[in-house]
Amino acid sequence: MEQLDPGAKTITTHKGHRLHRGLLLGLGGLILGLLAGGIMVWWSMRSTVSPPVMRFVVDLPRTAPLAAGANPLAFSDDGTHLVYVAQQGDNTQLYLRSLDNVEPKPIPGTLGAFSPFFSPDGSWVGYFDARDSKLKKLALAGGDPVVLCPAQFGLGASWGADGSIIFTPDFFSGLWRIQAAGGKAEPVTQLKQKEFTHRWPQVLAGGKTVIFTIGTAGATNATCVAAVTLKTGQRKVLLEGASDARFSPTGHLFFLRSGNLMAVRFDPRRLQVLGEPFLVKQGIGADQAVWSGHFAFSRAGALAYALAGEEDDLRSLAWADRQGGLERLTVNRGAFSYPRLSPDGQQLAVVIESQTEKSNIWIVDVASGMFRRLTSDGDNLLPAWAPDGKRLAYASDRDGQWYLYWMPVDGTGPPELLHKSENPSVPNSWSRDGRSLVFTEFAPDTGPDIWILSIDGAKNARPYLRTPYAEWGGTFSPDGHWLAYTSNDSGLAQVYVQPFPGMGERYQISTAEGREPVWGRGGHGLFYRYWKGLMEVGIQTEPEFNPEAPRLVVPGEYETGGIPVFPNYDVTSDGQRFVLIPREQKDRRQINIDLNWLK
Repeated sequence: MEQLDPGAKTITTHKGHRLHRGLLLGLGGLILGLLAGGIMVWWSMRSTVSPPVMRFVVDLPRTAPLAAGANPLAFSDDGTHLVYVAQQGDNTQLYLRSLDNVEPKPIPGTLGAFSPFFSPDGSWVGYFDARDSKLKKLALAGGDPVVLCPAQFGLGASWGADGSIIFTPDFFSGLWRIQAAGGKAEPVTQLKQKEFTHRWPQVLAGGKTVIFTIGTAGATNATCVAAVTLKTGQRKVLLEGASDARFSPTGHLFFLRSGNLMAVRFDPRRLQVLGEPFLVKQGIGADQAVWSGHFAFSRAGALAYALAGEEDDLRSLAWADRQGGLERLTVNRGAFSYPRLSPDGQQLAVVIESQTEKSNIWIVDVASGMFRRLTSDGDNLLPAWAPDGKRLAYASDRDGQWYLYWMPVDGTGPPELLHKSENPSVPNSWSRDGRSLVFTEFAPDTGPDIWILSIDGAKNARPYLRTPYAEWGGTFSPDGHWLAYTSNDSGLAQVYVQPFPGMGERYQISTAEGREPVWGRGGHGLFYRYWKGLMEVGIQTEPEFNPEAPRLVVPGEYETGGIPVFPNYDVTSDGQRFVLIPREQKDRRQINIDLNWLK
């Protein structure tokens, strides 16, 4: 078993980038003046004169650095305006930077915004709002935001010249389309076998084709870039092992691969990649959990991007309490996710992603802070402790797809296959008697469904909730008579509770929105995640089921896992402390802009 010294400052398996940053030249007010009046002139002269490459740096206000989330940059088509997502404490807000103005300005009414995008004429900006889970648009000339439709986890949007917006509304979704003027959203793509997400769309010029990213569960290359013809629905895979592709008027397809910005020549009419990909920028900032990069293009030939920090992927495990206290659980920092306390509270299972982007489960001794690696082959995630604390169930793609495994926590035995299905599966929770394991299965026709695996005898599995909507993350109550889970059948993710093993009346626990439920082990109610922090609901089950009103117990922003619908925290047996991963403020105070850099 591999051991780690608790006195070490950084876990050796983190995937933080150690890349040398090139010197970037700030050209000052003279260059900004040239940009304002000259970008369109340079573009019009491309056929006769090749203008010089121009590079400069946009310094951001100390009070409004660049947020670390998905797709935080957007250029207007004419290249004269840049919108970025600013981090302001525990919230975000859009800022607008005109290239003829030194100071970026906040856009009123955009608190909670992420993943912005421009209308073709540059007069509107669209975005997702994390506070109410909506897709919105806002006129830059002024006015209030306009709600277009619900979008629970918004994973990219693109505004076409025909006035329609192609977007991804949630984590387990295909692409959808809605008219920017309003109306009903309609599906554009359907998930196929093993696929669990379509995201980061871009409408190509002419509006007939969309390029987008496909996420596939348990595959060697988990992502690929594809194109879909809107009229016929016909799809074509363009690049394997790539994500977040954008087409540039230079005739290139740009995409993210292993934290680097790559490019390849591309024919948009024949949807054909030409030649081999090549490196454009090394160490681009990225949100690897959702496969998106911190870069943006304008059709006038400008590239905006942010470089990755050396410790962007390093995080801390922490204890939080009901009084607002927060303290480090271990000295070590790493690419942590999905912390799970053992039944006796003495050990912690946690997923750590390595420099090779493989995830493994490690065991932490809570008292000493010592780390010990448990798994080795393939990607391994979402640990679930057996009630006796002697075994862990988890998901692994070691055999080509996410199947359910378990193994002794002390490492004395090899992994054992628990359940194999034609669809990817991940474990969620054990019943207290250890006879049942609830897990989530991803089906191409119904999306995530909740299943129950019987551990006795033949280890048979049966569906508990299988509907056209998404249901995921089932968790057993301490007495084993209730099952909490998340569903989006109302249009928003909400936490519900139903009797187990029967299918009696369903009770909605969350109010505005909720996900990632975890039961208090000592009968301390039910906890769940909301954008404001962790919520608690006291629940009385006798003589009848009676939930109290939700109350906020741990405010603030905390990291989500790579699959952001499963709990990325845990609760001690007395319900007084919480293991979580704080979202650390990154000092991203520069955006780099290159002009005419690729001919």
